[in-house]
Amino acid sequence: MLAHYQFTASGGWTGTPRAEGIWAFGMKFSVTADDPDDQVQDWADAVFPDLATQWALASGAGGVISSECQLQQVKFASILTTGLYSGEPGVATGSQNGGVTSTALPPQCAMVVSTVAGSIFRGPGRYGRFYLPGVPSLHFASGVIDSTGQAQYLSWAQSLIEMIIDDYPGANAPVLAHFPPADIAPAVSQVRVGRVVDTQRRRRNKVTEDYLSGGL
Repeated sequence: MLAHYQFTASGGWTGTPRAEGIWAFGMKFSVTADDPDDQVQDWADAVFPDLATQWALASGAGGVISSECQLQQVKFASILTTGLYSGEPGVATGSQNGGVTSTALPPQCAMVVSTVAGSIFRGPGRYGRFYLPGVPSLHFASGVIDSTGQAQYLSWAQSLIEMIIDDYPGANAPVLAHFPPADIAPAVSQVRVGRVVDTQRRRRNKVTEDYLSGGL
């Protein structure tokens, strides 16, 4: 059977006010599996240490995550075509700060990784994205990411996807796939990173605000 999985990485921040916020990003994979729920814990246990190693890379080694951004959890869940979990997820936890010694941009800032499925697909099922947290200020002297940083983000995202696929404990290789409202999953054929930093309101809303008001 064609099984669908939701991968989620999440964590927190060091420093103030970032310590009060949390972040998460995820993506979906599909693979032929006899019993999808049997794989999720082994998959999470395999991915967490590998992702922690990649999280800790310094800038000179291709790292893109600020040392103020901490990886704390990896979760895999087998999901139905409705998007609901089909059983208990597999969860692996730990603590790993990013390896780039550079102040992070505000927690609502994120580098967007866009994913595109094959050209034969049209509409929402063709496009997807995930938002990498902990954007270091190192590469943003001009207001947009420089070419070195952009190339590092692309390579980092490609390595992340390949690592998750390689760590799958089953016999068949999963594919990164968007999740349409049917029991099919168009495989992603392209990963893309731009130069402009995006913002996420849901991350912004998790940071405590201190307002200052004045009368008119």
